[in-house]
Amino acid sequence: MTGFVALRYDLSQLIGSGHLRRMMSVGMELDNRQIPYRFVGTAASAALFNEFNIPTDRTIQIDANEGEADWLSKAPRFTHVIVDVCHEHRSNAGELVRDIKKAGTHRVAVIDSIAPDHFQEKIDGIPELVVTPYLNADLFRPAPSAQIWLHGSKYSLLDHEFRRRRLNLTDPQRKLENNLLICCGGSDPENLTELILNQLIQQNALPVRTTVVVGNLFSSNRKKSLQTLVERTELNIDLADGKNGIGHFLEKCTFVIARVGLISYEAACLGKTMILILDQTRYEPYLRGFESSTLAKVFFMDQPDDKRSFEQFLNSLADREKVTRYSKFNQVGFNAVDGLGISRFLNRFLKN
Repeated sequence: MTGFVALRYDLSQLIGSGHLRRMMSVGMELDNRQIPYRFVGTAASAALFNEFNIPTDRTIQIDANEGEADWLSKAPRFTHVIVDVCHEHRSNAGELVRDIKKAGTHRVAVIDSIAPDHFQEKIDGIPELVVTPYLNADLFRPAPSAQIWLHGSKYSLLDHEFRRRRLNLTDPQRKLENNLLICCGGSDPENLTELILNQLIQQNALPVRTTVVVGNLFSSNRKKSLQTLVERTELNIDLADGKNGIGHFLEKCTFVIARVGLISYEAACLGKTMILILDQTRYEPYLRGFESSTLAKVFFMDQPDDKRSFEQFLNSLADREKVTRYSKFNQVGFNAVDGLGISRFLNRFLKN
């Protein structure tokens, strides 16, 4: 191909920076293939370009009064557009894709979300490809009208570093020192990080080294509050900056407590036991599938019984034997996600 690829994403305090991070991973693979591209998003993401080492000449910012056709008219010439805007706070992803299709002859691929936030195309704006990169995705949505539908955990769109780290695990089941990683996303709108830390610190007994990832969209007040909590305890808890990704922290940990998100697949790729939490039951059928496949344990924080069970789980971390049990290698996750999803996706999308 001779044209450019547009990486169209959403980012906000509500949804965090995961969509941009996923596009950064796609961009790295495009770099490997020497294919030019541009990041395309609203001004809300501009503040993160320096933090994520994204050159401004590789970005196009969409003004509030601009439509999809407006940014497409800007140089360079795009031949392919990858759209990552499906989430619970955007109901018009179908209209957005329709506008892109009407603006030219671009080939369009959509990165899907989980039902009920899955991509729903318009009859006059059907993309060439939809990728639903989640475990058993075909069970939770009807097939889209796109020419190509890729679905399942083998299409998990992970940064290439996870494939590299996975290959470096010469003995995946080697014994590591018990190490807990807590990561509730780039923005953590429900402040689950502080809730978990408070519960652990109240026990004053935690026989495991603990690393807490501070999201890149955490406010300065949120960061100060977490720092104060950690300074007031003698427990072995470290705060870690997540701006350069979490691959290093995942590789060193033995189990993970995380807010549901891309980290679910990043941890699986490295064989880590996962305890996943979510503030709502919006994706409950899908996430119960995680449990039934033994990929992860899931707690829904808006359900009183689940919230109590999660608190009991946190209390159990004072028991060294239980911590060792939680730290077992996750063979199911390791088998489900191999880190080649982006390569598979681009092979299909850029083929013609």
